Amino acid sequence: ATGEVLERGLTALLYLLPLWRSWRWGARYLAHYLSLVASPSSWLYFASAGVITGFVSTHFVFKFLPHRQYTEPLISDELLSGLGFALFRILVPVLLTILLAARCGAAIASDVGNRVYSQQLDALRSMGVSPPRYLLTGILYAFLIATPLLVGIGFLAAKWTSLAIFVYNFPEHGGHYWQAHFHRNLRLPGQFLYFGTLWLMAKLLIAGFGVGAIAYFVGGKPKKSGVEVSRGITTTIIGATLFVLLVHFAFAFFEFD
Repeated sequence: ATGEVLERGLTALLYLLPLWRSWRWGARYLAHYLSLVASPSSWLYFASAGVITGFVSTHFVFKFLPHRQYTEPLISDELLSGLGFALFRILVPVLLTILLAARCGAAIASDVGNRVYSQQLDALRSMGVSPPRYLLTGILYAFLIATPLLVGIGFLAAKWTSLAIFVYNFPEHGGHYWQAHFHRNLRLPGQFLYFGTLWLMAKLLIAGFGVGAIAYFVGGKPKKSGVEVSRGITTTIIGATLFVLLVHFAFAFFEFD
C-alpha cells in the first residue's frame, strides 16, 4: 500500500488549492471542520494537556535532582533554560500533536465516514459536485489553521504553569528569576519570534496536514455498516499518531543538528 499512500499524499497537496465552484459553500465546509478541530472544547482540552506538561516537567525535574541540596544552587538556571527549550521545541509539540491526531483525527474520520455511510457523498456526485474539492480542502485548511493555534495554547498553559510551580517551590527566587532563565535559549536579541519558531511551524504544519489527509482518506473509504465507520476511526487514530511520531522523528535529525 506504499504506492497508494504516496499517491494520496500528492493528491491531497493538489486540493490545497481552494478551487471552489461556490465560495459560499466552500467557506461553510471550512467553518464546519474548523468547529470540529478547533472548537472551544478543543482549546480547553489542549490547555489542560499543557498545564499537565508544565507541571510534570517543572516539578519533577527539580524534585528528583541528584544531590539536590548541593547541585540545585549551581545548575538551577541551566535547568530552567533547558526546560524552556524542551517545552517549546519538544515536549509540548510532540504530546499535543499526538493528542491532535487522536482527538481531531477521530472527529474528522467520524464525520466523513458517516457521510459515506449515509450516501451523502454520492448525492454530491449526482449533482456534479466533487466531494474532496469541498470536504478535503476544508479539512486540510482546518488542520493547517488549528494545529499551530492549539499547540500555541498548550505551550502558553505549560509556560505559565511552569512559572507558578517554580515560584511555589522556590519563593526566594521569584518570577523574575524564572523569566530571565526560562527564555534564555528562546529569545534572541532583536528578534520577536522565539528561536526555532520556523522549525516548529514546519513540523506542526506537516503533522497537521498529514492528520487531515489520513482522516479524510480513511474515513472516505466505502462503508457498509456502522462497524466499518468505527473501524475507520480506529485506523485513523493509529495511522495519524504514527505519522505524527514519524514527522517528529525525522525533524529531530535536522532540527537539532
